[in-house]
Amino acid sequence: MNILTADIENNLRFPGQYYDAETGLHYNWNRYYSPETGRYIAADPIGLGGGINLYRYANANPANWYDFDGLTAAAASLVMY
Repeated sequence: MNILTADIENNLRFPGQYYDAETGLHYNWNRYYSPETGRYIAADPIGLGGGINLYRYANANPANWYDFDGLTAAAASLVMY
């Protein structure tokens, strides 16, 4: 007996991110994240209010922080399950 299964594509990535297959980027509501560089491709829209590095994702520590909207990093311990 052969069991056939279809490929399932999951476009969800880090919290708040949606994968854009055409560009290979992850959409975060306010800007796009590049998984190849580990940074956003556009400067932070809130300027220096998000820190001195305008392109970093999750305080450069995605194991302990997340940035669901592309504006503000939050501690991963605050994620509700």
